[in-house]
Amino acid sequence: MAAHAFDLMTLLDAPGVGPSRVRKLLKRWRESPELPVTEGRLMDGVLTPTQIAALPECRDRVKRHWDDLLQHNVRAISLIDAQYPESLRNALGESAPVLLLCLGSLELLNSLSVGFCGSREASAKGQTPY
Repeated sequence: MAAHAFDLMTLLDAPGVGPSRVRKLLKRWRESPELPVTEGRLMDGVLTPTQIAALPECRDRVKRHWDDLLQHNVRAISLIDAQYPESLRNALGESAPVLLLCLGSLELLNSLSVGFCGSREASAKGQTPY
C-alpha cells in the first residue's frame, strides 16, 4: 500500500482532523510532492499544535490496523494515487473520499458500474444518476 495512504489514515485518526483538513494539506503537498504528506512545514497552519502532537500516538494505532489490513490483502488508495478512480473523483468533487480501502480487483474501480444506495428521504442530488 502506498505510503501516502498510511499517512492519510494517520492524519484522519487525529482528533478533529477530517477530510476537509486533509484536502487542504494535500493541496499544499502538491506544491512539494518530494516531501512526506506529514512534513511539519506542510502541516503548519492546517493542523493545530495539539493535532500535530497527537500524530505519533495516532501513527502507532494506525500501524496496528494497517498490518491487519495487509494481512487480509486490503489495499488503501488515496486521493492522490494514480489508481484512484477518476469517475469517483469527477462525480463527487470535493466530497470524494480521501481514502478508499479495497479488497479484490482494482481494475473494477475503473469499469462501468452501477451503485445502489437507499434513503427514505433522498435529496435531489441523490436521485441523479451518474
